[in-house]
Amino acid sequence: MSAKLRFRMPEGVDIGPIDVPLSDKMFAVKERALAAWPEPSETFSKQVPPGPHAVKIILNGRVLDNGKTLRDVKVATDAVVTCHLMVQTKHPPPSRSMVRAAGKTSEPNPGCGCVVS
Repeated sequence: MSAKLRFRMPEGVDIGPIDVPLSDKMFAVKERALAAWPEPSETFSKQVPPGPHAVKIILNGRVLDNGKTLRDVKVATDAVVTCHLMVQTKHPPPSRSMVRAAGKTSEPNPGCGCVVS
């Protein structure tokens, strides 16, 4: 069994619909979306992200976890399902275990510099 997914980006550009098996994990779904990335044009100039780790898929207000399958997140199979596709401009920092394994100490994060008034 499979689902038809359409990915909508903030720029208003859509990818798909793509037919995806329900047994595929979200990481594989992200790879499929990147493989179908639209060509640059006058209205869309965003480059293909470096990999699935730089993309978030949002369905019904939830960011979908890479380890879950489409069946786990209960994607509908009777219609085209529209997900939001967000490209992260900054990649998440490495986990503490990765930092310890590399023998580096973590420095305090200066934050984004935003001011709320």
